[in-house]
Amino acid sequence: MTGLEKILAQISNDAKSSADEMIKDAKAKADKIIEEANAEAAKQAQQILKQGEDKIADIKQRAASSALFEKRNKLLAFKQAYIDKCIGDVLASLESAPDTEYFDNLLTLVSLYAKKEDGVMYLNEKDLARMPRGFTDKATAAAGHHITISETPRPIDSGFLLIYEGIDINCSFRAIFEDKEDNLRDIAGQLLFPEA
Repeated sequence: MTGLEKILAQISNDAKSSADEMIKDAKAKADKIIEEANAEAAKQAQQILKQGEDKIADIKQRAASSALFEKRNKLLAFKQAYIDKCIGDVLASLESAPDTEYFDNLLTLVSLYAKKEDGVMYLNEKDLARMPRGFTDKATAAAGHHITISETPRPIDSGFLLIYEGIDINCSFRAIFEDKEDNLRDIAGQLLFPEA
């Protein structure tokens, strides 16, 4: 081998060695890039999986909350409807009570609602026709002042109206029930649903 051939061989060997080193470095860099990319992909996949699990948990929680809310609303609606029915049944029972019991209830109302002055009581047509003897005296005694029973009927379902010089006191059963509706609902709710 001549000197030139030796130099060319040396250059070729150095170039090959340098190329091999560059390829080795490039491969190491590529492997590192692939490894980092795989690690980043795994990390992102975990984040996406966690986000998905969080969304599923959130959806389940909202669905459970919504179902509980709907259940409570239905239960509340049922309770209110049942209380309304019970109050309606009590009202119907008062309105259809036998004459003696019915007029005793009216006397109780007179003692509760009458003013401390003379007044006029108005009944409906049916109650005027079935009013027992001596009811005017009993109403006066219950009121503590003279009560006159008007012979002119008023269009009320049950109970009576008391009139005092322009002041009307509506003692129809329905008016009293409407006036005391919140209290009646509370009492009925406690009696019917004591755990609530």
